[in-house]
Amino acid sequence: AERRKLRPGSGGEKPPEEPPFTYQLKAVPLKFVKEMKDIVLKEAESVGSSAIFEVLISPSTAITSWMKDGSNIRESPKHKFIADGKDRKLHIIDVQLSDAGEYTCVLRLGNKEKTSTAKLIVEELPVRFVKTLEEEVTVVKTQPLYLTCELNKERNVVWRKDGKIIKAKPGKFALGVIGLAHSLTVNDSDDADAGTYTVTVEDSELSCSSCVKVVEVIRDWLVKPIRDQHVKPKGTATFSCDIVKDTPNIKWFRGDEEIPAEPTDKTEILREGNKIFLKIKNAGPADVGEYAVEVEGRRYPAKLTLGEREVQLLKPLEDVTVYEKETANFDTEISEDDIPGEWKLKGEILRPSPTCEIKAEGGKRFLTLHKVKLDQAGEVLYQALNAVTTAILTVKEIELDFAVPLKDVTVPEKRQARFECVLTREANVIWSKGTDILKIGEKFDIIADGKKHILVINDSQFDDEGEYTAEVDGKKSTARLFDQTVKEGETAHFQFELSHEDMLVKWFKNDKRLHTSRTVLITSEGKVHKLEMREVTLDDISEIKAVVKDLSTQANLKVLEADPYFTVKLQDYSAVEKDDITLACELSKDVPVKWYKDGEELIASNRISIKTDGLRRILKIKKAAESDKGVYECDCGTDKTSANISVESRLIKVERPLYGVEVFVGETARFEIEISEPDVHPVWKLKGETLTPSPDCEILEDGKKHILVLHNCKLDMTGEVSFQAANAKSAANLKVKELPLIFITPLSDVKVFEKDEAKFECEVSREPKTFRWLKGTEEITPDEKFEIISDGTKHALIIKSVAFEDEVKYTFEAEDKRTSAKLIIEGIRLKFITPLKDVTKKERETAEFTVELSHENITVVWFKNDQRLHTSKVVSMTDDGKFHTLKIKDLTIDDTSQIKVEAMGKSSEAKLTVLEGDPYFTGKLQDYTAVEKDEVILQCEISKADAPVKWMKDGKPITASKNVVIKADGKKRILILKKALKKDIGQYTCDCGTDQTSAKLDIEDRDIEIIRPLYSVEVIETETARFDIEISEEGVHGNWKLKGEPLTESAECEIKEEGKKHFLTLYNVRLDQAGGVDFQAANAKSGAHLRVKPRVIGLLRPLKDVTVTAGESATFDCELSYEGIPVEWFLKGKKLEPSDQVVTRAEGRVHTLVLRDVKLTDAGEVSLTAKDFRTQANLFVKEPPVEFTKPLEDQTVEEEATAVLECEVSRENAKVKWFKNGEEIHKSKKYDIISDGRVRKLIIHGCTLDDAKTYACDAKDFKTSCFLNVE
Repeated sequence: AERRKLRPGSGGEKPPEEPPFTYQLKAVPLKFVKEMKDIVLKEAESVGSSAIFEVLISPSTAITSWMKDGSNIRESPKHKFIADGKDRKLHIIDVQLSDAGEYTCVLRLGNKEKTSTAKLIVEELPVRFVKTLEEEVTVVKTQPLYLTCELNKERNVVWRKDGKIIKAKPGKFALGVIGLAHSLTVNDSDDADAGTYTVTVEDSELSCSSCVKVVEVIRDWLVKPIRDQHVKPKGTATFSCDIVKDTPNIKWFRGDEEIPAEPTDKTEILREGNKIFLKIKNAGPADVGEYAVEVEGRRYPAKLTLGEREVQLLKPLEDVTVYEKETANFDTEISEDDIPGEWKLKGEILRPSPTCEIKAEGGKRFLTLHKVKLDQAGEVLYQALNAVTTAILTVKEIELDFAVPLKDVTVPEKRQARFECVLTREANVIWSKGTDILKIGEKFDIIADGKKHILVINDSQFDDEGEYTAEVDGKKSTARLFDQTVKEGETAHFQFELSHEDMLVKWFKNDKRLHTSRTVLITSEGKVHKLEMREVTLDDISEIKAVVKDLSTQANLKVLEADPYFTVKLQDYSAVEKDDITLACELSKDVPVKWYKDGEELIASNRISIKTDGLRRILKIKKAAESDKGVYECDCGTDKTSANISVESRLIKVERPLYGVEVFVGETARFEIEISEPDVHPVWKLKGETLTPSPDCEILEDGKKHILVLHNCKLDMTGEVSFQAANAKSAANLKVKELPLIFITPLSDVKVFEKDEAKFECEVSREPKTFRWLKGTEEITPDEKFEIISDGTKHALIIKSVAFEDEVKYTFEAEDKRTSAKLIIEGIRLKFITPLKDVTKKERETAEFTVELSHENITVVWFKNDQRLHTSKVVSMTDDGKFHTLKIKDLTIDDTSQIKVEAMGKSSEAKLTVLEGDPYFTGKLQDYTAVEKDEVILQCEISKADAPVKWMKDGKPITASKNVVIKADGKKRILILKKALKKDIGQYTCDCGTDQTSAKLDIEDRDIEIIRPLYSVEVIETETARFDIEISEEGVHGNWKLKGEPLTESAECEIKEEGKKHFLTLYNVRLDQAGGVDFQAANAKSGAHLRVKPRVIGLLRPLKDVTVTAGESATFDCELSYEGIPVEWFLKGKKLEPSDQVVTRAEGRVHTLVLRDVKLTDAGEVSLTAKDFRTQANLFVKEPPVEFTKPLEDQTVEEEATAVLECEVSRENAKVKWFKNGEEIHKSKKYDIISDGRVRKLIIHGCTLDDAKTYACDAKDFKTSCFLNVE
């Protein structure tokens, strides 16, 4: 058989019985695989939500379009068309009631057409008030009243007052509607406007009401102000003024002195209705000054002046009316040129300024007010002495209107549209499009520049066509937006209006019916029907016709040739690394183009190819890389098109995501993530900030695993941690919690000696935000007494020179945590740093004893052989800080003794040894003047009783005779001349060999007279008594006697002679020294008495009541009139003995009692007694403040769980209050409040996220808090 050559599709040779096979290409049928379905939304769901109609078609090459109620729908921000293969969707954004209707999907393939229809049903909810009227409203009289409410949807409302319908009335009632809000404004409120206002929804019983009260606030009680008065002497001045309304609280004053209401010779107060008067009669210079009337506590002053001159008013002021910001001129004329005057506006004195000009030209006076304001309206007054003239300044508000109204604006599509208007004065303008209020955003810019107001519409679209309105104070200005005439490449608009709505219209182009497409858009709104033809070309020149039933209308479409433009724009493109990128666009004309990337021109290369295919322009980039990202632009000279290219990394998946981490401040946070690919470098961010490696930030990569380690976390690091590696992203939260504040080292009791330094120390776990030290319940501030030290987490309080009154509880409070301790004072730990040392001296020398104590300001007492020493002629005691010194002058053998010093119960002793020295005279001879034949006694005293002496007269020895007696009485050496003669005059000397003493003897025959005699002296025991006498002659020796006994110089007795005056001083007087004191000098004699009164104990500072808290120390002290008085202390009648709890001490005249660790039962009377003397005070003991021995702690619970917040107080009967974010919590179903012994609990049932708050337990003086976290 002859073989035939096979042809494609022939199938080769076939058996003769089988017909040769063939295949047929059948067209895929046009159909809806999945039809549209009805959608039902409730209104509450639809607001802000969307509806999606979805169909599945076959084949995928078919074209779909959408219709609503028979009219085509074009894609817009309201309607989005989605086509994904065979899946087609209509996305209706922000569904409203008006969107309800029948939607149709039209499916076309060639000449075939299929439709699928479904309904969108939006169920309407009933009308309700979103915001009702306020139940009660109070408005000030003359002020506007504003009432507002808001509905959930647009409805008409009716306003009523006390059941009567309110209608808009210019100047009184203004009804407003802004969106869903309705308002009523009542201008110039008065008493008649009070009542019940109701707003009712039209055709409904839905309403709400408000009770309005009108109150009157009187800012100025004077209708007619009080004027200054000028009268002639002896004339009558009358002050007068008008008040707003009658009131009893009216007073008149002269200066600060109230004028009596009853008439007097000088003043008289009168009243006639609302007019009040004050008359000053017979005015004189004393009446000149300021007078004032006080009405309801508000004072209005005026002055009274006096003078013979008076001024006549030649021309009064005239009323002036101006508009605000204009100039007001006032002028007046008086009879006198040299009399100054005063201008006032509304009672306030005017002074020259840029806006106030004051001039005088002879008797003419001028006032000019520039740029007058509304609030300057009122009375203008000019006064010169008695001449007063007034006028009214009326300031009118500039009528608010449009000086330049809005004008219609025509702009090309996608350009910026700008509306401008100018007002007559500055005010707020509301812009709207139709009924929609416009707000600033990407679409609209609203600019207010003084009186000029501007609305800018960015990127104008066809949807922006419409009527735009600027509204201010009920006035409106309106304009329309129109597109300009089309050119090639632009959009043509055709529009007409029918007499009826819902009519089916067909559009034709050169008798060929038009359908909605990418360039053709057919819409209808009620009676108005529109056709838009986009991107028109010269081929579109044609006749356009609209046909409805048997009616038609037509017009010609003319397209002017335009510059070349892009009919197909570039589209944004996203590519994956190493893919090829192709960008294509199409021109209206075949012209050359240039390609740019980020502004730089592109040139063809191995990777970049630039092609031209007819009107198409193509850019191809091979093997895309990260560097190819950017904005690409094709420029034909007269038009441009651009697109953004993004190059995405390889598809990286997150296999194990990040998880949230919670740490305390200072701890380390670790985040881990695992992705699907290795060798991918990620970016870590914290709170949006990119992280880089640092000492506190460690970034690790381990194959697919990536690790972030954050060391030393801080509070401000709390936030989101994000990871990104190519397209792989993951995020988690880092929560850094503050370390709980705890006391690492709490305070402990401190024991110190009085006047030592006490130091309290503690350490907390972190630096507290706030802290303070408390003494008892009072906060301590640093001063000379207290020093506060803060070193990071360590805190210290230093108390300097502690005293018993410092013995209380001290507390350190850091945030809501606290620690306390007591200061215990054990008395001064007094030490003798340098004790007394034995001293050995010779007679007549000075012995000095010095002791050094451990503390300053300590009172010491010196003793000689257990007898207390006092300051005298030979004894002196001094102190210098810690050093105390005793000096004893002119020592004698008798001064050999034991010297002791005592201070606060401690003592130190030393021995004073006086060595016998050569004899010397301890008592010297004294010059003596005697009268002839008187007995003369010359006497001296020697240090040794057995020391022999020699007497001489003028250097010649004296021997005993009938007239001369030489005696020795112990240590005394006496020479007696029984009858003094003139020959005895001379110098007498007593010589012991190692010392001598001399005196002159003068024998006179004249009498000695007493010029000033002795006077008796009365002293209190231990005080000093001083006697003095004056005789007629100098140089006459005197003798003193006490109770008949001659007195000689000693430590307790000082005898002095100063010319004619003689003095006797007795130190440390005793009761047994009371008696006669005699003085004799020659023949002159005088006597007096020394009276000694026993000491009477007096109270200089009594005891005072003391109030302390249980556990603290109570200190009582009082000051007596003398030192060294023995006292006894009593508490509640029971004598107190010194112990650890009872400390008594005496410092000079001050006696102190310290009761430590006082108990509640110690409250009672504290008394001090001394002999028959007694003083008392009360001790009051308060319960200690409640403290938290165990504070609240932060807790975390799950939702619906029960949280138990627990703390512990210092005593069982403590009362506490619980608070949540500062608001007090009471027992309820939600909260249980439990007190069990010292434990206090708050139980929170069914915890929700709203319960995540700060909770506090308050015990008045102290508080503890915690945070409850609900997950």
